[in-house]
Amino acid sequence: ETENGKPAMVFDGVDDYLVNEALQSAQPSTFFFVAELVDDMRLATGTDPANRNLTYVNSSNRVAIFAGGFVFGADVSADFGNQTAITSVFNGASSAIYRDGASYGTGDTGLGDLDGITIGGNYTLTGFNNGNIQEIIIYPSDQSQRRASIENQINSYYGIY
Repeated sequence: ETENGKPAMVFDGVDDYLVNEALQSAQPSTFFFVAELVDDMRLATGTDPANRNLTYVNSSNRVAIFAGGFVFGADVSADFGNQTAITSVFNGASSAIYRDGASYGTGDTGLGDLDGITIGGNYTLTGFNNGNIQEIIIYPSDQSQRRASIENQINSYYGIY
């Protein structure tokens, strides 16, 4: 499958997901995503409910991140079905969300680390995505200083914004 002529993982909303229980990352960490956003979409979450870094579109249509506490961005429902770039920086009180190169929300996500990763579904595997994810890049460090450069390279490849 492709999106904008580039390969994509397609999730059908029924039972598709990827899990890697061995992947672990302590905070700070940075996640870069390219995805077609849809309602109630989990871009990535940990496999352990007590120790997970979650990036998702919540039921209020807001991009949010969680690591024991929530940071919310603005409503993205007007862009459902469109390709977008999301960056999540998990760094306690200095956590942030970026969307298409712009700041989208800042605050304290808590100090939870990433213990395993689930892509395309929630950590209990009772809810699944119905959309495309094209890229996930995970750094086990705070990439805030390099974020704009990395996002520009992603945008140059995918032509998102």
